[in-house]
Amino acid sequence: LNKNTLTIENAKLIGNDRNNKPYVITAKSSFKSNLDKNLIHLNSVAADMTLNSNNWMSINTNHAVFSIFEKTIEATEKVFIFYDDGTKLESSGLNYNVANGIGSSNKGVKMFGKWGIIEANSFSFDTSDHMIKFYNKPKLILN
Repeated sequence: LNKNTLTIENAKLIGNDRNNKPYVITAKSSFKSNLDKNLIHLNSVAADMTLNSNNWMSINTNHAVFSIFEKTIEATEKVFIFYDDGTKLESSGLNYNVANGIGSSNKGVKMFGKWGIIEANSFSFDTSDHMIKFYNKPKLILN
């Protein structure tokens, strides 16, 4: 980090999605370089979203980049997604648009639920219709 970098401890980004549902993105530390004013680098990230049915979803990762203009969170390492019904997803990356509620990854995924496990090489989801789609050799293991 240098003099052209703004650092913020305990950063909090607050907004509303396309359905006027709130989201809060928090990070233990963050930095923003003058070289690309659109990107905020986040460390120890938790992104909490309220869904249409007033349920919630939380995304957790060690490092992500938030694009101010595109309203996207991009993580290129282990990501955990938790839903309030106990469902959990793990992936090695994620691109999530907080404004439109659409996320995807082609870095593999495991979804754990009361019913069993789904594994696939890629997935996408849309929080507006609560639809998660699995692609590229999905496998379902029932409990």
